[in-house]
Amino acid sequence: MPSQLGKPLCDTSDNFFTIIAAETPTQPSITVVSPNGGETLIAGSTFEIKWKYSSNIMENLTKFSVHLIDSNGKIVTGGIGDNLGTPVIVIGDYYMWQVSPNLPVGKYKVVVSLCPTGGAAQCQSSVTTNPNGLLNDSSDNYFTLTGTSTGSPVLNVLSPNGGEEFIIGKTYAVKWNSINLPPSASVKLYVVSSDGTVQNTLVDNFPNSGIYYWTVPSNQLEGANRFYVSYGQYSDHSDNIFEVWATSRR
Repeated sequence: MPSQLGKPLCDTSDNFFTIIAAETPTQPSITVVSPNGGETLIAGSTFEIKWKYSSNIMENLTKFSVHLIDSNGKIVTGGIGDNLGTPVIVIGDYYMWQVSPNLPVGKYKVVVSLCPTGGAAQCQSSVTTNPNGLLNDSSDNYFTLTGTSTGSPVLNVLSPNGGEEFIIGKTYAVKWNSINLPPSASVKLYVVSSDGTVQNTLVDNFPNSGIYYWTVPSNQLEGANRFYVSYGQYSDHSDNIFEVWATSRR
């Protein structure tokens, strides 16, 4: 050890540092949010299937498959996807499901699976041939599907439903549910200023898919607005106002 004037030369940390055990890596996870059991869905309606996934699943790059199983745990043909039982492939955390009017009345669960690396065809094949080999989650309990209703059409705005901020030039998903609309129904989507004086039509005669991607135009009135969806005399609007601005104010 070097020394100066015969004395050892050394130093120590001013304070203690801590050594901790290595963290256990968090396992990826998927959680079905809705339908999660107990709901009653009507054949022919539009319903938003939602799920959550952990942060260690790459957002915007990962594909998920969505399919339906019956009370015997079997994949339902023509449930979600095509009439061969092929599941739909989705990027994101929701799917707007147009419930087939031909789907038998009964009890069902939704299953969301993380697709393996590869294309949509490989994912669909994995789901149908080896569903237990994929990371997945299903509805905690069964929901009930009833037959088509003969009641009046009902529309329900999901988003924007109040409190959101939309920026001019950006694209947003506007979403709604519906009941008792014919399969071929078209709807009108529009935005109205909070005082009701200015209306901007997003699209007219749009298929009742439950979702529309709206790029906010430069002529959209800034400030407080409500989103509307209508079918003939039937309509619904945002429960509360959302805001539109040229640049974010939050």
